[in-house]
Amino acid sequence: MPPEATGHSGTKSYAHVDQLTSQKPSAPDPTHADTEEHIGTYQILDTLGSGGMGVVYLARATDKTLVALKCVRPEFKTDPLYLKRFENEVAAATRITSPFVATVLDANPNASSPYLVTEYVPGPTLEVSVAQTGPITGPALQQLARGLANALVAMQAAGVIHRDLKPANVILTERGPKIIDFGIARAPGMHALTQTGCIGTPGWMAPEQLTSQTITSATDVHAWGATIAFASTGRCPFDGETAEAIMWQVVNTAPNLAAVDVALVNIVAAALHKDPAQRPDPTHLAAWLSSP
Repeated sequence: MPPEATGHSGTKSYAHVDQLTSQKPSAPDPTHADTEEHIGTYQILDTLGSGGMGVVYLARATDKTLVALKCVRPEFKTDPLYLKRFENEVAAATRITSPFVATVLDANPNASSPYLVTEYVPGPTLEVSVAQTGPITGPALQQLARGLANALVAMQAAGVIHRDLKPANVILTERGPKIIDFGIARAPGMHALTQTGCIGTPGWMAPEQLTSQTITSATDVHAWGATIAFASTGRCPFDGETAEAIMWQVVNTAPNLAAVDVALVNIVAAALHKDPAQRPDPTHLAAWLSSP
């Protein structure tokens, strides 16, 4: 089992999982104080988040538009495995068209400093929002659930599986949620990269991810269920003192849905079924949430 690491947001993940935080301006990362002022044609303004292998900057395009620019850390620019993974991320993210997924504006995975540019989405992540103001309730929770379900429909239509949907990868806006970070996503034509251990974040992974079974859009549906349970209650439905304990619960025990909003508890329970074949697919999930 690979060692645990703590990402910039404080969420436990595995060391090989690139975990990025909110697209919300914060103090510049002192470890990247010597970063070049421009990457490509984009002026770097601030650091939005960082992970084990990548950094996301607030940047300005030549037309003065603010964008989020993700680039490879300098120490990984010559790592063929990571560069291929970054290329896969670009390929996956550019396939999706949805108001609930951050739009890709530009990318150059072959540049000396490979980068991916998406629309800048000001606002807190779901993780940060719940930590600061508490669980989401009522119409706002329904809007979140529907928006993320519709994002899953768009991803399925594009043949993309996110594989790391979680509160830290959902930004809240006035018009609904936006999913970010397709760093470990899978799209048609992509081959699995050689890597040891599990790929994802404990607590937000589906049983099939932890047991090396086939990954499908049902995997993202499971993550949707865990994410909505968190939004409604302020905690992950699988809890434990260690990553190993959490993952054991994901595979072997029923989720804790005791405090989930009564209007959503049944669909969340269905999404968290251990058997992926028994979960609603994204289209049925979105239809279920649109029913009166």
